[in-house]
Amino acid sequence: MTQIGIIDAEAFVTLTQNNENIEILDIRSDLEHDALQLDYKTIHIPLHDVDVASHPKSKNETYILCKMGPRAFKLAEALAEHGHENLIVIDGGIMGCAQSGMPLKKSENQPTPEQIMTAVQESFQKFMIKNG
Repeated sequence: MTQIGIIDAEAFVTLTQNNENIEILDIRSDLEHDALQLDYKTIHIPLHDVDVASHPKSKNETYILCKMGPRAFKLAEALAEHGHENLIVIDGGIMGCAQSGMPLKKSENQPTPEQIMTAVQESFQKFMIKNG
């Protein structure tokens, strides 16, 4: 099985300051993504929309981002089982990036913590049903 890389949020923030061509897969729910985003180009595909069996493989390193890290680990494991390589989980997620000084874009209308928790749970459940 492919080894999954891990980068802490602080090191990731430093990496993005020196490189504009990093492939970042943001798997947070639409609600989370609309409320808060990295001020950096990302590919946003909510976790529940990822079909690991048909997800395109990249030759580049793919950094996987969620809120804190656990969903990114789960997706990385599932993708690795389907032959994906060069997967790196951002440990600490977007919250760690924020604490490490990464520029963020924040919407004026912020969801409640309960709304976010519901969106996260629904997305994870749909992902597990779809991808086992």
